[in-house]
Formats: sequence, C-alpha cells, structure tokens
Amino acid sequence: MGDPRVVNSLHAGTVFGDVFQIGGNGIPIPSRFHLAPWPRRVDVAPGLVRERPGLLLEERFAVVPLTGRDDVLAGLGAWADGPDEVSVRLVHAAGGAGKTRLAAEFARRLTDRGWLVLAADLDPGRAPAPRSGEVAGVLYVVDYADRWPSARLVELARERRGPRVRVLALARSADFWWSALSRRLSSVDGIPATETALGEVAVDRSELFRLACARFGAVLDRPADIPLPVDLSSSRFDSVLSVLMAALVGVDTGGELPRDFAAHLIERERAYWHGLHTRVAEPMATPPWLMNRLVTLATLTGPLAYADARAALRATDLTESHSADALLADHAKCYPNGDGVVLTPLRPDRLGEDLVALSTDPWLPGAVRALLDRAPWNAHVLTVLVETATRSSAVLTELVEPALRADPGLAARGGRAVARLVDAVDLDVGLLTALEAHLPFGGGADLDIAAAAVARKLASHYPSGGTRARVLNLLAYRLAHAERWDEAVVAADESVRLYRELSSAELAFALTNQGWILAGAGLLDRATAASLEAVERHRELDDPAALAAALANAASVAWRVGDVATMAVTAAESVTRYRAVPTTDPSALAAALVNLAVAHSVSGDPVTALGLAREAEQLHATTGGAAAARTANQVAELCWETGDHAAGLAAADRALAALASADSPGERVLVLINRALCLAGLDRIPAALADIATAMTILQLTPSTSATAVPPARRGLAAHVLNTHGGLLLDLGERLPEALLAIERSLELIDLIPAPTRHDLAVRADGEDVRARLRAALA
Repeated sequence: MGDPRVVNSLHAGTVFGDVFQIGGNGIPIPSRFHLAPWPRRVDVAPGLVRERPGLLLEERFAVVPLTGRDDVLAGLGAWADGPDEVSVRLVHAAGGAGKTRLAAEFARRLTDRGWLVLAADLDPGRAPAPRSGEVAGVLYVVDYADRWPSARLVELARERRGPRVRVLALARSADFWWSALSRRLSSVDGIPATETALGEVAVDRSELFRLACARFGAVLDRPADIPLPVDLSSSRFDSVLSVLMAALVGVDTGGELPRDFAAHLIERERAYWHGLHTRVAEPMATPPWLMNRLVTLATLTGPLAYADARAALRATDLTESHSADALLADHAKCYPNGDGVVLTPLRPDRLGEDLVALSTDPWLPGAVRALLDRAPWNAHVLTVLVETATRSSAVLTELVEPALRADPGLAARGGRAVARLVDAVDLDVGLLTALEAHLPFGGGADLDIAAAAVARKLASHYPSGGTRARVLNLLAYRLAHAERWDEAVVAADESVRLYRELSSAELAFALTNQGWILAGAGLLDRATAASLEAVERHRELDDPAALAAALANAASVAWRVGDVATMAVTAAESVTRYRAVPTTDPSALAAALVNLAVAHSVSGDPVTALGLAREAEQLHATTGGAAAARTANQVAELCWETGDHAAGLAAADRALAALASADSPGERVLVLINRALCLAGLDRIPAALADIATAMTILQLTPSTSATAVPPARRGLAAHVLNTHGGLLLDLGERLPEALLAIERSLELIDLIPAPTRHDLAVRADGEDVRARLRAALA
C-alpha cells in the first residue's frame, strides 16, 4: 500500500480558476485521430458468409435491422438537435447489448439529414480526415470510449468541423472515468456531457429470434424455421448479441443449438482457415493451429502498424517456423487490413474475446506475459484481458491475476483497465495492496481514476479500526486527485474521526490531507481549522519533514481564504524547516518557496519574492512539466513587476518549454499573459497581442463572447485575458472600440464569479481604470 500519510504538495501559485491537467503534447494538441465516414454499408458475399457465418453478426452488414430502440433513438435525435454548439453523449451497456448497431442506425438517420458522420479512432499515421464542407452538423462516433485516454476525448470534443458538433461515445462502463471526464467537459470547457444507460431491448425475444432467423436464412439460403431455444427467457439471452448468435447458429446447423454458440462460430472460423490451407489451388501456407494464434494475437493487440505487428509476432514466438511477412499476408487473406494497419481482429469483439476465453493453447500464457511487457500494445492487451475476465473466471485466474501478481506495475500502464477490473471482480487484499502501491500519486487523470478505484475497493475490505482509517486517508487523497471532491471529503472526515477515536499519532497526517481536500472542495472554514490543527499536532511528533509539509499546506489554505498574514508566517517556517532536513524532496521545498514568494509579493516586496521564486525554479529545473512551468511563470510575473522585462520574457519562454510535455491549457494561458506583459514592457505590443490572441484561441474566446457562455471555472482566467487584450490595444492606440468591448466583457465575467479571488479583484480594478481611459479616448 502507498504511504497512507500522504500530504499534498500544492502551493499557492498564481492560478486563475481551476486548471485541469491532462497528459499529452501541449496546446494546441496535434490531431491524432483517424476520422472516416461511418457507417460503411458492405454488401454480403454469399459464398464467404456460408464459410464464415460469424461475419453476419458484424454491424457493417446490417443483416438484422435494429428493433426495440425507438425511444433511445428519439432521445439521441433530440440531443443532436439541441441548441448547444458542441455536446457529448455517452451510451453505455455491457458487451453485446447493441451499442454499435444503435449508433449505426442513428448515424444513418443523421446522414440522411445532411450531417457528416465520422468514426474516430486513435490510430496514428492514417489518411487525413475528410473535409466537412457544407453540412448540417458533424457527429463523431467513438467506440470503446472507456479505453481512450481522457485527454484525447477532450481533444476530440474540441474538434470544430461544422456548425454543430456532437460526440457519441460508446462504452461498456460508466464509472470513475466518465464522472471525471463529464465533470471536466461541463465545468471547464462548457461542453454539456450526458449519458444514456442502454437497458434491455424493448422487444419480445422470440420475435427478435424469428426475425434474425429469417434474415440469416435468406442470406445463407437455408431454412429459417428454427425452434426457439427452450431457455430463451433466461439470463443467458439478456443481450441482443446472444439472441442473434443463437439464431445464426440455429440457421447454420439446421436447428441444432449447441450450448456454446460462440464455440460453434469459432469452429467455423477454424474450418475456414483449414480450407484455405488445404485447398489445391494456391493454398495458404499458414497452418490452422498457427492461424489460431495469429487471430488470438490480433484480438489482444488490436490493429497495429506494420512494424509494430512484426515486433508483436517476434515477441510471442510466432516467427520460429514462418516469416512475419508471410504470416501477416496470410492473416490479411482471412481478415483484410484496414487503412495503414494490419492484424484486423475477429469481429464482433465478443467473438474474439471468447476465442481467448476458450483457448487451451499452452502458448497463450507466455504470449500474454510477453505482450504485457511491451508498448505500444500492452495497455490494449490488458484491456481486452480484463473485459474477457469479467465473463470468464478462467481468464481471470489463469491470465490476468498471475500477470498482475508477477508485475503489479502493470497497474500504472493499464490505467482505466485496472479501474474496470477492480470494479467488476473481487480481487484479494494482497493483490489490491500491490496494485495500489504501484500507482503514482498525481499520475494524471486516467491513473488517478484507477488509483481511486483500487483504494475504494481496498477500503471495502476493512470495516473498522486503524487499518480502515489509514486506507480511508489514502482513498480520500486518491479521490481528490480524481476530482471527486465530495466523496474525498466523506472519506477524509471518516479517517479523521477514526483516528481521533483511536488517539493515534497518525491523526496529524490525516488532518493535513483533510485540510487541503476541504479547501479543494471549497469548504474553506473547515479547511483552515483542519490545517492549523495538523500543524499543532505535527509539532508534537518527531518528523521535521512532515511538519514542514503541514506548514506548507496551511500556507496554501491561508492563501485560499485570503489570510496573507497566516500564509506568510506558515510559509516562512515551512521553508526554514525544509532547509533543515537533508533528505527533503526538492519539489517539496520548491512548493514551499513559491508559497513564501507569493506572500512577499502580495505584501509589496516583489524583489524578495523574485529571489525565492528563482530558487524554486532552479529546484524544478530537472523535473519539467506543469510544476516547473508554474514556477518559471511566477518568475516571469515577478520580473514584470520589478521592471526586468527581458528576464521576464526569458522566464516565460522557459515556462512554455516546460509545458511542451504537459497538456495544461490553463497553465499555458497564464504563461502567455505574462509573456505578453513582458513583451509590452519591451515596446513589442504587436507581438504581445499575438500571444493574447493565442490565449483567446485556447479558451475559445473573443471580446464578443457572452460572459454567461464562458464556463464558470474559466471565468477568472478569461477575464484576465480580455483585460490584458483591452489594455494592450489602448497602449497601441488602435481598435479602441474592440478594446472597450473586451474590458466590458472582462468586468462582466468578474461580476459572475461568486467569490472572486485577490487576483480577480485586481483585474477588476485595473479593468475599471482602463475602461475610464478608453471612454475618454472615444468621447
């Protein structure tokens, strides 16, 4: 288990509004999507489907029409026609419920109305997206959205290719990942994000079975009068796919229904491979047993670029008797390649997962271990195994659990898949503890989600006592980093309560965490009390580093509530105590130095503040990322305050360089503001305006944007950008009406903030002054 005495290392900094940090390559993010018109209707090849009847289950053939989903389709239609320029809708259900078929029918209806519908996936290096042209709207369809990194889904939602944009996300689950993503989209980006749980289809199963038999029989030219399964009303047929599979197998066998429909269809695939291998004319060189391994591999890895596919074959010892090129060529004969990728998997995905679940091949465990050990496919492999394990105890106990026990570090590489696993199945305490210990603190949105899920499951194993208090303290920390503040407060409160009952020295650490969690949840009075009590209790313990951290946390909380005097005292003592600890983490000392720098700055001593900030930047020099960028940006701001504009510009450039590996739009905007101010101080106002224009692009903002249209979490930041834009135009003496509009909008945004910060109030004061000067100039 990770250290349950975790303490927050946040510092006060100069952040306007909440900043949601998502991993990536900076802002603007280069597109990584393959966007293709969808769905593509494919004509059935009668000869092929008689040999491979499982093909008829694929959505692209649309053999059996969608039934029983009229209400869901109507709801999606209303969502598409809604007033929002951009909106995201999640449709979630277990595998086989008909999500893709539903999405395809919805897509066809929108296409008929003049919409452009594009299937989006993450495969790089494919053909460029088609131009939207004159369309009524654009619908992006994302299958398996729960496997996408949060950053990429946010990026897709920002793709503006038409007058109205909708993102339809399909997933098997809607747990931690969706709650975090939907909150981020709604509160930070102002993009409505809603969900629809796809329940059992509203159609009689016997009617669906008979309809499917008739359609399959017509395509296969076989009798369709198949007896109903005797257990059709059982849970075995809860999904649409299970009913369709039964009908297909019934038609294929002439009415004999085996217990395992998937096993029958897989055997038909194997018979197809055997036929290709043994035919007289141009036989396929790959034997069926080896093709079985290739198809299993494709299920696990998903489609890969050619070089990656060759590497995957070598990693799993499939090239001992056949060359990788020959194997990939033979696989493509059975499962044609997509655009720029090979190893097209067996469809539908449930059939491929059943191929893995039914495997008795001794090659598979070793192949799984080899695949999980390497990128770029290891995350996909773990995801497929986890989904299969939710239905197959054999896959869970023979493949997934052994792999995680052998390498708990997979938790950090699997992210969402680990969250899905711990939510879906019961893992023992030992494995949960090992997984939690390998999940980093503050590892990014997806890892925070996984860590919170693991910690939550761990807490359920300890009903009382000190161990429960420790796990709840850890859970509170993990939930807070996953931005589930309300739940984090509940966990932190219970942890503190238990520690008080136990009269444990650990109470000091729990109070430190509780303080910053309460502050993050906006409960500032309680946060102040908790953080100050934590300091006093830490004074009674022999742990100088922990006391320094508690003091730094108290300084951050004091800044949040506007108590500059307390902030200055606690920040100064925190720095002193950190310096006295030889093993102090440099990043912890840097955070304390930033707190102290902020205290000196707001107290009117920017010179001392600048020296402290420069020391903090030096400590962050080797770390990079948002923390280093934030510190360099503070140096830039303080240089501007002290009149050293050239040094400020250089510091801002260092901050932008540090953000090259962190997708932190709010942080980037803050840097651009300070960079623009320094440029203006160097009489380079046109260049400064260019920086502010970039900041407005990131925020999707213009001076004419309605204040109420700006997401609440970004109003302070947007006000600062517009205030800077208006002031620069006034200094330039050009476009003064635009400048006045920008200032007016900035002031409106400040007025909409329920509890404006010190910086918000400073922006308001400056804006009122600039507005008066502009009105005089325009009079």
